[in-house]
Formats: sequence, C-alpha cells, structure tokens
Amino acid sequence: MASPYNPERVDRGSKEKDREDEHNDRSVDEELSITTVKVGYLMKHSRQKDFAKRGTFPDGVTPNGLLFQRLSFEKPLLPQLEDVDIILHKATDEIISVDLRDSTESSNAITYTKGMQELKRYMEQHVECCVIDPLDKIYPVVDRLKIQQILNGLEDLPKGRCCSIRGPNFLKVDDFNDPEMDQRLSAAKLSFPSIVKPQVACGVADAHSMAIVFKSEDFKNLSVPLPAVAQASMDILAAFVV
Repeated sequence: MASPYNPERVDRGSKEKDREDEHNDRSVDEELSITTVKVGYLMKHSRQKDFAKRGTFPDGVTPNGLLFQRLSFEKPLLPQLEDVDIILHKATDEIISVDLRDSTESSNAITYTKGMQELKRYMEQHVECCVIDPLDKIYPVVDRLKIQQILNGLEDLPKGRCCSIRGPNFLKVDDFNDPEMDQRLSAAKLSFPSIVKPQVACGVADAHSMAIVFKSEDFKNLSVPLPAVAQASMDILAAFVV
C-alpha cells in the first residue's frame, strides 16, 4: 500500500538535497582553490615498490596540494617533465662510477647513466624547477672521507646548552700493507675494533664491502677496495648510558 503524500516530508527532503549539493559545490571550489604542486619522482623500481607500501606517493592530489608523478627513463623524458614543479630523485641509483681523484668535490666526479645525464641537463637548463637534492650536493654523500670531515666539523658548531657531537676518529688508507700503519693509527687516535670500508660510499657494486679489524696486523691483505676509510667502531647504545 502506497504511503500517503506528505508535502512537509518532500519539502524537507528537497532542502536536505540542496544543502548536500551546496556542500559538494563548496568542496569542489575549495579543492580547486588549492594550488597543485606536481612532484616528479625517479628511483629504481624496487625502491618505488617499497615507498608504495608505505603510501608515500599516493594517487591523486593530496590534501595539501601535492600531485605525484612517476618518471621513467624507459620513455622520452622531456614530455614527462612538462608542468613538473619539483623533481625528487635518487641519483645514487644511477651512478656508473665515481672518480675520487677529482678534487673539485663536484658532480663532475660522478659518472651517471645516460638517462640521468639527460635529466641533469634538463635541471641545469630549468633552474626554476626545484630539485631534491641538487646534484652538486650528492658528491659528499658518496665519499666517506668527505662525510668524516663534515662530521668532524660538528665539533666547531656553537654548543650552547646542547650535548657535544663529534664523528668517530678515522684514517684514510691507501695501502693495507703500509709499513707505517701502526704510527698512522696512533696519530689518528684510532682505537680497536675498527671498521674498514671503501672510500666510495654508494653507487657502485662494492661500496658496501667492509671488514672489522681488532689489531693493526688484521689490516694486512684485506680484500676491501682501496682507497678505504678506517673508523672507530662505537657501541651506540653504550655511548648514551649515563
């Protein structure tokens, strides 16, 4: 049996519908009023999958106006970069070699893949595009010796009421059979055990080779690529025990 006609109910329903439409229109206007910033990101596939699991690069525009777009060297690069405001890259995924003999400490010491070289030229020609991180800031990250020198510089920062911060003692090693190794270790105030790693920190196959030495004799005939950096091994947890 049909319900009796009720003008008041119809009018109330119509008003609710009008309010809903007004709310939707306002939401659309607010969304359009947000300035959209397009972020083009580039990294190896396995890293992209890891970030995707964390929801780092969501589909669609985020509440704060970010729109993420995946870039790929497998397709023409320039069309992908149209309207991109920020380039977020993992350039160390695209390193072919690092020349530590280059004393300029610039990106010229790093040889990138063909695709990354093309992206580098684009970034140099479009200085208005924000780049994270600028390629000239990559070099210190791939040189463990430079990293140690930067850490040592922390001691010179004004401390105020903060705790002191310093990097571990270290020594650059060019020859594991150096007859003066004991004297050099002593001069560097390098205690044992020590960790020995290649000077090249990332971007090449053997960058993460390492060894632990417990006495100076252990340096002899190590298979860690040279030049290398030896640094004091510190128990981080113990360092914070009062």
